Amino acid sequence: TPPNLYRHTNSGNTKQAAKSNTFWTAVVIYEIINNPIYCGDMVQGRSTTKQYKTTWTGSAELVITPNTHEPIVSRELFEAVQARKNKVNLSRENAPVNIFAKKLYCGHCGFAIHHEKRKNKPDAYYSCASRKYHGKDACVPVSIGGGVLKTQILELLGKQAAVFADMRERQTAADVNDDLKAELAQTRQELSRTSGFLKGLYESLMVGDITNTEYADMKRGYETRIAALTERERRLTDEIRERYLRESALKKANENISGVSVIGDLTAEVVDAMIDRILLFEDKHIEVTFKFSDEPMKTQMNGRFVWKRNRAKKSKGESSRVCGSDMEGEANE
Repeated sequence: TPPNLYRHTNSGNTKQAAKSNTFWTAVVIYEIINNPIYCGDMVQGRSTTKQYKTTWTGSAELVITPNTHEPIVSRELFEAVQARKNKVNLSRENAPVNIFAKKLYCGHCGFAIHHEKRKNKPDAYYSCASRKYHGKDACVPVSIGGGVLKTQILELLGKQAAVFADMRERQTAADVNDDLKAELAQTRQELSRTSGFLKGLYESLMVGDITNTEYADMKRGYETRIAALTERERRLTDEIRERYLRESALKKANENISGVSVIGDLTAEVVDAMIDRILLFEDKHIEVTFKFSDEPMKTQMNGRFVWKRNRAKKSKGESSRVCGSDMEGEANE
């Protein structure tokens, strides 16, 4: 049983267990046979924490104490993996960079998309990793050329740029931040004035301007008002900070998109800054969830794909579920 599936199943988290892969992935297996802990060594110094900030250290700074516990990976296998890893690292120095690493997944089975460079081909090739590692029956055929994928991503980035531009224009026109700052200043002035009234209330009691009953009632009223103003001040401060961070992120995203529009190509830095997840489907259409968007944007092929599959299944009286994903009808005949 794969680690995630085992952990969620034994903890009773059936919802997460249902989402976990039922296959052992190459990444998990590699991490186990490449980790000295599994061959009986104790590893210390993986990270340091200073002022609540954790920093991961390099392999040269690790403190390894051999043979501290019973191994589950033999020393021979571990050393063979290290030797193999060194050779692979040397061979990969000139290998093409996968700019969609940890971003691109199969839209049917949820498995990561495999990346490889084909001989005599100018661009990379992407295919569903579950079919590569677990056989053709593990999923439907899902693959795409790197050039086609980049073209679709650039098209959606262009649409997202238009969305960002509209958001910035509406936000500037509304001038919301200035209104919030004015309200915050007014709130702070009223809070300062009310606090001053409360401080002078005791003096009024001492000189006999007010009775004890009046003092108690007025003190209670001032304290209630101060609590409400303090809460409003906190809420406005948080809202201004959130809007500032959102505006800064939007500006950075817009700059990244503008840069892509100018050069007409994608880089790993832009993909990482802009994109949260990409789903690739059998007919080569994609669904992209951007880091600054609530809803995933889809390529135009999505309508034809969903319509064809739903029409075929409805004629047989079946549901529209395809390979574990709910494919709702989105195109009209």
